[in-house]
Amino acid sequence: MSWDIQKFEYYIFERDGDFLAIQYTSNSLFFDASAVFNFLIQQNFSFYDADFHHPPMAIYAYNPNEAIHEAKKIIEREINQLKIELSRLRSNKEFSFKEDDAYKIFNVPFGTNSNDVKNKFYKLSKIFSRNGDFESEYMMKIINGAWNKIKKG
Repeated sequence: MSWDIQKFEYYIFERDGDFLAIQYTSNSLFFDASAVFNFLIQQNFSFYDADFHHPPMAIYAYNPNEAIHEAKKIIEREINQLKIELSRLRSNKEFSFKEDDAYKIFNVPFGTNSNDVKNKFYKLSKIFSRNGDFESEYMMKIINGAWNKIKKG
């Protein structure tokens, strides 16, 4: 006899570094998932990946802790991607951005809607403004420069 263990569909919410995994099922008799999602958003939670996936991406995992762990790995990959791009720009000693480089800072395709970029800008600003070290300050200057370039269009 074999046990077939099933992964569940989770949506991850984040607020101030706290994560919450909500198991989603479209035919739940127990609760309306969209109502729960809306309630969490009203409580200043956001989808963990709101800045780099639209619509939010589900995570398939065996339990909520595994889903949260995977979400944190995805965020870390996104931050590392940004750091690589920032490092490339730093090595070129560029601070005046070409328009396509400004979009690369946010890891979005050239011409992405400015509202989508703005959400990512706020999220990244929140991440890097917390640290207060030299590297974070430098990264904030780059993020602000890129955002200003995109705003001016």
